[in-house]
Amino acid sequence: MKLPSAVSGASLTNYHERRGKIPAFSSIAEIQELTSVIGETGATSIEKLGRVTPEFFDTIGVKPFMGRAFKESELTYQTDNEVMLSYEAWKDWYGSDPNILGKSVRSDGIPRTIVGVLPPSFQFLDFHALVYMPLSSEDGERNVGARHNLGKILIGRLTDQSTIAEAESELAALDATIAPSFPEARVVADSGCHTVVAPLHADYVARVRPMLLLLQAGAALLLVIGCANLINLLLIRSSDRAREFAIRQALGATSGHLLRDTMTEALMLAAIGGLLGVGAGLAGTRLLATLGADRIPFASEASFDWRFAIVSIAGAVGSGIAIGAPVVWLSLRSRIVATLHSESRTSTAGRSTQKLRNGFIVAQVALAFVLLMGASLLGLSLKHAMEVNPGFVSDHVVTGRLSLTWKGYHDLPSFGRFFDRVLERTQALPGVKRVGVTSQVPTIGTGTSEIITVIGYTPPRGEIASVHDRYAVAGDYFQAMGIPLVAGRFLTEEDCHRNDRVCVVDKAFAEHYWPGADPLGRTLYPGSPSPDHDEPFRVVGVVGVVKQTSLTESMSRGGVYMPYTFMFARAYFLVVRTDGDPGTLGKTLSRIVRTVDPEMPLTDIRTMDVRIHDGLAGRRSPALMAGIFAVTAFILAAIGLYGVIAYSVAQRTREFGVRLALGARPADILQFVFWHGIRLAVLGLCVGATVSAIVMGYLSSFLYGLTAANLPAYSLVSVALVAMASAACLFPAVRATRVDPIVALRSD
Repeated sequence: MKLPSAVSGASLTNYHERRGKIPAFSSIAEIQELTSVIGETGATSIEKLGRVTPEFFDTIGVKPFMGRAFKESELTYQTDNEVMLSYEAWKDWYGSDPNILGKSVRSDGIPRTIVGVLPPSFQFLDFHALVYMPLSSEDGERNVGARHNLGKILIGRLTDQSTIAEAESELAALDATIAPSFPEARVVADSGCHTVVAPLHADYVARVRPMLLLLQAGAALLLVIGCANLINLLLIRSSDRAREFAIRQALGATSGHLLRDTMTEALMLAAIGGLLGVGAGLAGTRLLATLGADRIPFASEASFDWRFAIVSIAGAVGSGIAIGAPVVWLSLRSRIVATLHSESRTSTAGRSTQKLRNGFIVAQVALAFVLLMGASLLGLSLKHAMEVNPGFVSDHVVTGRLSLTWKGYHDLPSFGRFFDRVLERTQALPGVKRVGVTSQVPTIGTGTSEIITVIGYTPPRGEIASVHDRYAVAGDYFQAMGIPLVAGRFLTEEDCHRNDRVCVVDKAFAEHYWPGADPLGRTLYPGSPSPDHDEPFRVVGVVGVVKQTSLTESMSRGGVYMPYTFMFARAYFLVVRTDGDPGTLGKTLSRIVRTVDPEMPLTDIRTMDVRIHDGLAGRRSPALMAGIFAVTAFILAAIGLYGVIAYSVAQRTREFGVRLALGARPADILQFVFWHGIRLAVLGLCVGATVSAIVMGYLSSFLYGLTAANLPAYSLVSVALVAMASAACLFPAVRATRVDPIVALRSD
């Protein structure tokens, strides 16, 4: 089970307050997802690192493949010198050395002893860490004042006899006993906030479950359209073979023989389609990265195996049965005498069969309308998202990730020496205009989530203390990123090298705390006020609001930017604005960083345009997949409508010949056939529009910048379907006008 926070994760304080004090949980653990510089000098790389408490692996039910897990005594900075390797790291780095235990690996420049290796298939959710370390801390990071230092995941395992409701009740009781030591307890209680217990897997995939269900629904609709199309084709074939079936029955063939033949044909078609689908699925998994699957939990690990093949084949067989059933039913209920007396190739199809075929056409068009509407709305939403102003100027900007090691950078002066040299050498490069450093670049995530205490601000009753994003910056970060100045001044390099505590806030933060007033000169504290605080930070500038988490974030939480010397962080981004192509600077920047510190890799080097593009993958891939479904449905509906009208024309050749012989004009035949098909299409369009009006509301949570009731989208889809229907009906209608009456009557 996961114990999520209403804001962003949990704190060390939450873990130490709750473990061993909630009977409903057999264990409680915590994990922090980080990165670490791994390897020897000159050959280092930044890898995913999981910092976990001793109970973590027992809580998630994982036993080490080799060695042991961490101990309680290893949770301090003085005793946390142990690591556990993933199976992949053990295999790739050490060649599956069976004597690996006791050897060392360099993490952040410090040799650490390997005490365990994890099982081959283990990873925590989709966080594929190669190295795990103890989640060490000191007393100051565990006390009440650190309650809002979030960014970790708190999980627990329920006992066999406990329920989620019991766990929530016990948590509420524990929170009540802690409340007297918690200064903001009354504000939290008045706001209605409380701890929620949720199943870990369900909570993790909750943000993507609606989109996955939407795509599955689209795939199901496409399957239904394909089945309807194939049923229609088989019905046409069955009509052509009606005399054959009647003769076989007259000669003694039983219904079982006809059933076997018809179902065998349907199942063979379905099996061939299923095998082709398995091949397409195998190839399609390779497109997941292109479609942005890494933005969907667990999708980056998706692969095609025998289980999916079995499901696909079973689905194809089931579809074959569903396809063959109506064909068999109509074939077996036909009357032998009536069929033998009718003309085999020139008779009009039975009324029930014709109605069924027409019904399938109406259903195909209606479902195609629904899929086209969904694809249109998702496409328009993506277009609006791409047009959003991110709050900065993204062109000609390249960024790369830095991860400062504990060994080389244990104090702020060492940070300063490193940044000064990197900024100086980068600024000297030809074409470079501005260079800066930040703890987080926009569009890929938030800064450090933290309560900011604004001096002089009294929150209204019932308002919980707001959590804001805090960023560490250096150099000309704002100018390099193109973030506009609203009031005051930017932070400068001098602000990083003097004791004067100054900061810059964004416009959203300023309007929240000082609406209509001048924010310059106001003061604030990071975190909750306490006797340990030094002088407060003074606001010297206001900058524009930047889209920090994504282009489509609904509102900003407000941000505070501080000189890096007043905010301790390990991960930073180098930000460079250049006159030329920023994509060509990657190797040069990496070489500069290695020159300053041979153990420091510069990774994740991308332009801001690419980061924005990648950030929209979560919207682009559903829109693309929905578009593929919609186009396929559109083509299938066109084929189905054309097939039915063309077959109807072929069946009624004698009738059209008689009409023409009796004086009917070709235009009359054309109009008769054409409008028959158009009526079916319009009926399907009306049904589809009605269904869309009902179900498109479900899309509202996926849309940005528009509503599901989008008249232009409805109009566009309607015009497209009418145009498709016109083309599908026109060719058979023209063919009907070219019937030679003499030839038609002679063929009787």
